[in-house]
Amino acid sequence: MQKLAPKMKEVKEKYADDQQRQQQETMKIYQEAKFNPLAGCLPMLLQMPIFIALFWVLRDLDTRIGTTEGVNFYKIIPDLTATPGYMFSVDIIAAIPYLIMLPLFAASLLIPMLLQQNTEKNMKIMMGVMSVVMLFFGWQMPAGVLLYWVVSSYIGVGQQQLTRKRLMKKDELEEKEEEETRPVKVEVDRAERKARPKKKH
Repeated sequence: MQKLAPKMKEVKEKYADDQQRQQQETMKIYQEAKFNPLAGCLPMLLQMPIFIALFWVLRDLDTRIGTTEGVNFYKIIPDLTATPGYMFSVDIIAAIPYLIMLPLFAASLLIPMLLQQNTEKNMKIMMGVMSVVMLFFGWQMPAGVLLYWVVSSYIGVGQQQLTRKRLMKKDELEEKEEEETRPVKVEVDRAERKARPKKKH
């Protein structure tokens, strides 16, 4: 997306009044680059069933097994089934790990967007609003779900940065190879042709 951003911007400016032509040209750019814009959503869609299943299992765990004792994360998070809202109402000090996870959960949506170059201002604002909304949802989510989301999101951000660096190095190498194989243009300054001396008869 970052590589295609300048071309996309050019298309938007060129066909600002013609939405249909804009879409056609955008699709051409995608086809030429062999790029699928939906591919980036695939990892998130694949983990959604896990996320939903984890939410329901942790939410109903005490009713299913009769206790949530031992359902903790190395004693750092005492109860993975408890929500930040519930822990805050019971004991503010015990709620500290839960309250730390909340902004991390909200930021997990915003950070990947901020790391991308050439991201439109409207998109950044929308993701900022979404992060605030996620704070509200996170307040009512079991801590285990928050933990899963935070850890998987930040691992994803790390992978994204490593992949980006590898791709940038690959592009630099390809550019160097192109420069080496490109024919060199040599400018030759021709001397002015002097008139030949005429033979005297």
